[in-house]
Amino acid sequence: KLTPAFSSALVIELWNVRQGPSKVKFFLKNGHDALFVPTGPGDSYSTLPLIKQMASEYAIDEPME
Repeated sequence: KLTPAFSSALVIELWNVRQGPSKVKFFLKNGHDALFVPTGPGDSYSTLPLIKQMASEYAIDEPME
């Protein structure tokens, strides 16, 4: 389970494009810096291991209570 670090947020954006498939973007917002994780429309692009691999170094891999 991917949990953002303290005072961070995991943001998910869905972009609807006129031509072609919709795009989904995940990024972690840490203070004023955001690390963008580009993902594609297919399931293989938005798996949790891929997101964790590209996530910010401030992210922690522990469940929240």
